[in-house]
Order: sequence, then structure tokens, then C-alpha cells
Amino acid sequence: MDPEPETNNHSIREAFKMLSRVIPPLFLFWVAFLPFDMGAALVHLGALAAFVWSVVSIIKTLAQRSLDKTERNQRLIRPALTIVVIGISMQLLSVSYQRAEAFVRNAAAVADRECKEKKGCPDTLAGFACHEGQCRTVAGLTAKYQVRYYRAEDKQSFKMFLRKNIDNSFCMEGGVAKQQKFSQKCGDR
Repeated sequence: MDPEPETNNHSIREAFKMLSRVIPPLFLFWVAFLPFDMGAALVHLGALAAFVWSVVSIIKTLAQRSLDKTERNQRLIRPALTIVVIGISMQLLSVSYQRAEAFVRNAAAVADRECKEKKGCPDTLAGFACHEGQCRTVAGLTAKYQVRYYRAEDKQSFKMFLRKNIDNSFCMEGGVAKQQKFSQKCGDR
């Protein structure tokens, strides 16, 4: 009998094992595309559970390895990759929010400048879609955050809101006679 088919089957099995260790953690990258909000909270909770499970798994594997002195590096691949992927995803989520906040600051500065120059705030801003007095757009790198622009009825002031999650928003205000300011606590709307 030729031992080659046995070797091929073994190498195919090893390749499949390696893929089964590497591919599942890569599915966690999509967490970077979901802003932490009410609907996505369960997904982020699942990613947190995977992170904790991976840390526990690494500790357990390292403890077993120190006790019986056997090599189990293969077992460390999936949890280590899970931790790295979740870390990168959370960093991308943070950078995405920072970009959205910078967008709001810039758009508010443009609106404030226009308010002061024209003695009235604009009905809409470039890049915003308006419907019945409400102007909206999205901003961010990977995750897209909702940005809303409201002009006061008297056209003398405006507010711009960036919703981070169900409890937190970033607000910019300005107007003809108002000093531009921002707030983490948003009032009405």
C-alpha cells in the first residue's frame, strides 16, 4: 500500500483544523461597522462574551501547558485571534465616532459662519437630506452615525446633533447672535 493517500488526508485535516481556528474570529470584524446603539447592543455584548471567553481559554491553556509541559500552541490561535480582532474592531469603532464628531464640528462651523454672514441660518447644509424641516446625514469611518441639523423657526439659530448611542449625544449650537458651543447633554430633539 502506498502511504501517500494517508499523508494527503492528514494534511487536508490539518489545513481544515487551521481554517476552523482562523476563520471564526474574523467574523467579528463586522462589529466595527455597528455603532453601539440599542439594536446593536446585543451584537456588542456577544463580542464582549467572545472576548472574555478567549481570555479565559488562553489562561486555561497556558495553565495546562505549565502543568503537563506539552505544547498546545494550536489551541491558542483562535482565542488570541479573537482578542486581536475585537481589539481592532473596537479601535475602528472609536476612530469612526471621532471622525463623525469632527464632521459635526466642521459642519457646525460652516453653518455658524453662514448664519453670521447672511444674518440668518441656512435651511439646509451640503450633504444633508432634508424632509419637513429635518435635515439628516450620516458620518463616520466604518460605523455610520446619524447627524441631524435643525434650524430655529426664526432662522436666528441652529442645533446639530450626533447620536452616539441611546444615552449619549454630541451637540453643536450656533447662530446669528449666539456664540458657537458644544455639549454632551443635548436638549430637545
